[in-house]
Amino acid sequence: MNKLILIGNGFDLSHAIKTSYVDYANYICSNAIDKYIEHKSYRDDIIEIHERHNIRRHYQPVWSHQGLEGRYRLAELQKDPTYITVKIKNNLFKELLDDIEHKNWCDIEQLYFDRLMSCDANDIDRLQDDFENIRKTLIQYLRFCTTQNYTSKYLDILTEPCYQDDLNTQMNDFLICSFNYTDTIQHYYKKLLETKNVQLIYMHGDLQKKYGDPILGYGCKDTDYKMLASTKGEKYLHYMKSCLYSDEDNYQVLKKFLDDSDYEVLIIGMSLGLTDQNLLREIFNHRNNQYIKIAQYINKDGNSDFNSKVIKLGSLIKNIDNVRAKVVPKKYCPVIPNKISK
Repeated sequence: MNKLILIGNGFDLSHAIKTSYVDYANYICSNAIDKYIEHKSYRDDIIEIHERHNIRRHYQPVWSHQGLEGRYRLAELQKDPTYITVKIKNNLFKELLDDIEHKNWCDIEQLYFDRLMSCDANDIDRLQDDFENIRKTLIQYLRFCTTQNYTSKYLDILTEPCYQDDLNTQMNDFLICSFNYTDTIQHYYKKLLETKNVQLIYMHGDLQKKYGDPILGYGCKDTDYKMLASTKGEKYLHYMKSCLYSDEDNYQVLKKFLDDSDYEVLIIGMSLGLTDQNLLREIFNHRNNQYIKIAQYINKDGNSDFNSKVIKLGSLIKNIDNVRAKVVPKKYCPVIPNKISK
C-alpha cells in the first residue's frame, strides 16, 4: 500500500513557527508602528499612520505599549485621533482584524471568498487589489518564518502504518503533499529519502518557487464556479485554485499517485477548510483511498481536535458509511508534537 501525507499549517505551528494569519496580522501592524516611530509617518497599501501635531514631547502612546501584540498596539493608537491619524486602507485586512477580535482566529482565503460571492462589478477591482496586497505581504512575512528545531517523533508519525498493530503492512511509495509555503517539511523529506521511496510536492507553491509561485485563493463547489463564470466574469475567477494549479505539474503528480494503487492518507496540521474542498474531496473519495488517519492536536486544556476533524471529513466524504469505514479510530492516531524547541 502507498501512503499520502497531507501537511498543513499546524505542522509549522507545532515547530513554534509563527505562520498563522493572526501572527501575520500582528506583524503588519507592528511593522507599520515601528516604521512610524522611526520616520514620524508611515504609509503602505494596507496601513497609513500620521501625526496631527508634534506630539513627541507630551504624548507617547506607542512607546508605552511595546510589549503588546501588533493588533493591540494599533488599537491603542486609534483611541485618540486628536494626535495621531491611523487609517486601515485595505478593507479585507480591516475585516481580518475584526475576525481575530471576535473569534481569535481567521481564514483570509475564506473571508475573501465570502466577499467575492457578494461583490458587485463596481467593487471587484478594489477587492482584488486588497487581496493581492495581502498575498504579497504574507509571502514577505513568511520568508522570516524558519526553524532549526526538529524532532525524530515526526519521522515515526510519518512512517508508521495506519494501525500500529499491523506492522506487517508494507508502505511502498510515499507522497508528501504540503499545503504550506515554508520549507519546514524539507528536513524530514531528506531523512525519509535515506530509506524510503518518497516524493514531495508543494500544492500551493513555495517561497523559493521551486514548486511554483505561492498560491493564495479559494476552492468552491461546481455550482459556485458555474455561477461566477456565467454571471460575474473572468475577474471573479482570478484566484480560483483549480485554475492556478495548472501553472505547475504538482496536481498531475498527485493525480498519478492517486490512480496508481491503493493508498492511505495521513493528515498533519490541516484545518480541512472549504478553501481546499475540491482537492480534498478528490483525495478522500477516490476508489483507491483505503484509510484516513488524523494526527491529532492536543490544546493546552488537554482537548483533542480529533472529533472536530472527523466532522469536517464528514462534509468532504460522499457517503457517511465511508467515514466510519475509512477514518482510523482515535486510539490509533498519533499526537502532534507541541511547540518543538531546543
